[in-house]
Amino acid sequence: MNNTSPFSFLASIVNRFQPPAWAVDEGQQRLVLFLNHVLMQEKQAQDRLLRQKGQVVHVRWGVFAIDLIVTPAGLVDRAPPGAKPDLLLSVATESPLVIMQSVMAGKPPPSRLKAMCSWRLRSDGWPKICAGMQKKIYPA
Repeated sequence: MNNTSPFSFLASIVNRFQPPAWAVDEGQQRLVLFLNHVLMQEKQAQDRLLRQKGQVVHVRWGVFAIDLIVTPAGLVDRAPPGAKPDLLLSVATESPLVIMQSVMAGKPPPSRLKAMCSWRLRSDGWPKICAGMQKKIYPA
């Protein structure tokens, strides 16, 4: 008896699909606009980011990745190419279908964030943010 999913063929196509550069560029720009819209609604979050101006965050989810830089206004923008990230965030759950199914069921998505801070950030606020995220993401 064959136990493979009839949709495994579709998954292999999606994994090989590479969107054109202009689509990636436009998608990242839309993501930045969305993040800034959310940040502008939360003054406290914007103030906390303001202390990290100039810092670069590399965010990765599966094959999608973006480098964001914190602006002097406490918002985010795309970092210039080749910028060295100060913080790495990686979402472990790669399937958007799994995430959507859990959200539609009213449960939190089964994803975990991994945060790694570089050594040179020990003197500023990122390690505190990382420690706080670790507590929220990996509660004891």
